[in-house]
Amino acid sequence: MDTVNINVTFPKPPKVEQHTVQGMPVEWKGVRHGAADYSLGVMQNLDFSIDDAYPHVLTAKGAKLLDKSFVLINGYEGYEFKMDFGSRQVIQRMIRYHNALVTQTAIYTEQEVEDTARFINSLTL
Repeated sequence: MDTVNINVTFPKPPKVEQHTVQGMPVEWKGVRHGAADYSLGVMQNLDFSIDDAYPHVLTAKGAKLLDKSFVLINGYEGYEFKMDFGSRQVIQRMIRYHNALVTQTAIYTEQEVEDTARFINSLTL
């Protein structure tokens, strides 16, 4: 990401967007590859407890939460959510990185399992 030292490998070059949401800088990268969608978002200057993390946006759209587990990425704490989203599966991670919330999301079918694993496992902070 341009604004912080966060890296992830997408299956092809992603689209990059920068916005301000309620006065907070947000950087987003994302790509559609086959039937899968991969994204990484960073919201900075966020007063947020990682224990409050929950995939509200996806569950509001109909995704069903199957599992929530604690993750530690390069010493930074977060949660990984696994969801069923109709014909696709979802893995979403929310990680507290200094004063930022890092959200890594993969929405994929069985055909993209290997690409999804590479994307999820490539995150470095």
